[in-house]
Amino acid sequence: MNVDEMQNLTFEDRDEFNRKPIAEKIIKILNADTNSFTPMVIDGDWRTGKTEFCFKLINLYKKKIKNTNEDKIKNTTIIYFDAFENDYLDNPLLSLLAKITKNLNNAEEIIIDKLKIISKNFPTFAIKTASKMILGEDVTKTGTELLQDKKSKNILNIFQEITDDMIQLKRNLKQLAENNPIIFFVDELDRCRPDYALKFLEIIKHTFDVPNIKFVFITKIELLNSSIEHSYGKKVQCDKYLDKFFKYRILLPLSSQDDTTDPVIYFLDLFGKFFDISFFELGSSIRQINYILYELSKNWLTDRTLRDVEILIRYFEFYKIINISPIPMSSNGYIRIATIFLVALDRETAKNIFYSDYTNMQNNMIFSDLLRLPKEIFDLYTDENIFSIIKNTLNQLNGLD
Repeated sequence: MNVDEMQNLTFEDRDEFNRKPIAEKIIKILNADTNSFTPMVIDGDWRTGKTEFCFKLINLYKKKIKNTNEDKIKNTTIIYFDAFENDYLDNPLLSLLAKITKNLNNAEEIIIDKLKIISKNFPTFAIKTASKMILGEDVTKTGTELLQDKKSKNILNIFQEITDDMIQLKRNLKQLAENNPIIFFVDELDRCRPDYALKFLEIIKHTFDVPNIKFVFITKIELLNSSIEHSYGKKVQCDKYLDKFFKYRILLPLSSQDDTTDPVIYFLDLFGKFFDISFFELGSSIRQINYILYELSKNWLTDRTLRDVEILIRYFEFYKIINISPIPMSSNGYIRIATIFLVALDRETAKNIFYSDYTNMQNNMIFSDLLRLPKEIFDLYTDENIFSIIKNTLNQLNGLD
């Protein structure tokens, strides 16, 4: 599922990992009249559904804002920021201010104008593309002339002017957010260039450390640690370094506390939504279908992630599109279904089979272990027949049938 498809997702659509209570607590913290817990980071491994959780959290938050009678909460602006989309820019501040001006259409004109003044007079903003992105107008000339003028001044004066500009910017941000709290949800920072990721954190710490502007990062801390090591070497204590930027950390659980087979349930739920009985040969037993899907998903998915399940569903969708004939509910069909699991979840093994012939495979592969199917399913077939079914299914999934 891509980002566009996720944007409208809610916990009511699905909440296989029972994460809504976590989202409720985060919203409660963000609504509190304090910045003591932000910036906060929601830490999760790759393929644990961090981005999906982020959009569900945002949509839940927006719903609460819409239904509240508290003026301050009602005026809250929520901004989703994909850091990876913006890391081609050298200065994260440009992108962040652009997001603010774009999302605060109802803010007082004088406040927005003051931000424009700062962007015209702060040398870092004297870039044609950036000025257009923030202001919708070309202020390059103003910035360039100012920068040339500063070249004739001594370094202390230049430093003082830049410092004054930043102080004024913080004042304007404080005024802007006084009655209009701003909550940034920053996603994908762990995918950014190391220099950009660290610069982003520095900008947040030194520029946006003002009341009512709060940041929630959805990222994998371990990868940020790698960015720190890349920039400062392995001797740096990464966790302590990140403590300078993150005031609170929340771990995103992979499964609910009372059910460790969530990926299995998730797969069966998605399969039921996307595929009906017509996916299988006419006359197939529902009980038989459910049995084989459950056995395979239990054997393949118990330790897998939400993203793995979605990848698997996409392979089933692909197979359905390219195949006119439904899958028979026989040993032949079981092998086909298991091969789809194999391709989606163990690509290296699938690749080895794809480029092999039966002569190379017959003596060193136990098919029931390979496909994670009960051994009795293979009783009606010779090894060569089984290999033929697997290879044919692989060819179909590669468009070679």
